[in-house]
This record gives sequence, structure tokens and C-alpha cells, in this order.
Amino acid sequence: SKPLSIPMGPLSPINDLAGVLIQQYSNDLEETLEMIFQQELAEAKLGGLEKVRSFINGWAHSKDYVYRLEAISTETAGKLLQGEFTTMDSLLNYDSNTESFNKNITILYRIIKNKNRNTPCEIIETLYINK
Repeated sequence: SKPLSIPMGPLSPINDLAGVLIQQYSNDLEETLEMIFQQELAEAKLGGLEKVRSFINGWAHSKDYVYRLEAISTETAGKLLQGEFTTMDSLLNYDSNTESFNKNITILYRIIKNKNRNTPCEIIETLYINK
């Protein structure tokens, strides 16, 4: 987003500079929040599935930090690792049609916005084997 220019006579260059500085500060703040979030998520991952579940349920999600956990069958996980799914929808649809009641794998995935296509994009981050 471009800073709005408000005519202020001789102070107009100062106003333009202030707009640029505020935009830079906003970008820096977003990057810092992303780094903090990723660090805290990495620490939760070290603690296992329940720590991750607690972290993502406790984090005040914004449009930039949407994470989900999904239990899937071993059969579905095998097909995932073989690259047989191109979307999360196809993976989840396949898994819902399997007759396995043993969903002992949990996937952590992130939903981000593809800025080029203006569509959501899911990225699988971690697979957990439930004991």
C-alpha cells in the first residue's frame, strides 16, 4: 500500500518521508512477528504433537498464521509421501473415503495466500506418528 500524500505546502516532503518511514516500520514489524511466531512454533514442535496442538490453538490467528492439524490414515500418509496428492483437498477427500479407523498419523499444515493467484495455498510442515 502506498502512503497517502496530504498537501501541506512547504511541509509536504516531510509528510512524504514520514509515510515512507511508517511503511518501512510496518514491514519490519510484520517480519519480526513472523520470526517470533516461527521460533515459538519450532520450540513447540520439539515438544511433540500435543505441544503443537496447544500452541496453534492458543495463538491469536490472523490471516497470515493459519495452521491446522489433521489426523490421517497410514495408507493416506504413504500415498502422500509418494507424491500422489497435489492438493490438501484431494488428500482429505481420499482419506475420508478410506475404510481405515486407525488414523495414527497427524499432519501439521499452514494455509497461506498465494499473492500471484489470490488463492489459498496449503503447505505441509510436519508429519507426526501418534503412539
